[in-house]
Amino acid sequence: MQPTAKGVLFMMNGIEMNTPNNIIDILNIPVNNLERIEVIKSPSSVLYGPNGVGGIINIITKKPESDFEGEVSFLYGSHTTSNPSFHLESLLDKGSHFSIDYTLFDTKGYRDNSFVENRLLTTEYGYIGNNHSLDLFMNIQDSDTGMPGGLPAKAYKDDPGMSLQNDTSTYLFFAILGAKTDWMIYSEIILRE
Repeated sequence: MQPTAKGVLFMMNGIEMNTPNNIIDILNIPVNNLERIEVIKSPSSVLYGPNGVGGIINIITKKPESDFEGEVSFLYGSHTTSNPSFHLESLLDKGSHFSIDYTLFDTKGYRDNSFVENRLLTTEYGYIGNNHSLDLFMNIQDSDTGMPGGLPAKAYKDDPGMSLQNDTSTYLFFAILGAKTDWMIYSEIILRE
């Protein structure tokens, strides 16, 4: 979890993802469903409010292109790091679509008490009609993280993986619910003599 640069607004599909204290967690991005990343760093970013004066990063997720698609992956690395994930998406009838992503990031870390267990669930339902569109979005993060703390220079030289704070951890549950709609109203004016 990292604080964003002052005044930078982080969005997903146009929905604000910053916490009230301007923190963005990189693990909160469903990377297996990215279409593109938009970066706005011009003065026009102030149109998004005071949180966007330093720029905007907007993550755009893919929309389904077939009746049913899916992807499953499993990554494994050093320090007992595992990262299973899945992505399912479907085009439903009459212009609507649905997608769901789940990712687990689990590691013991390279130091004592430097574990991370992060679960991320992202769902999206969308509808595109002739004159309007609707997107409903939910992003739920459940995370438990160890806090190994700093080490004095002598202790670090003896054992760099050691922790003096073996029972210190943080727990985070964070949910974002969002809705975005676009309406287009067409009118015709017919003048007759």
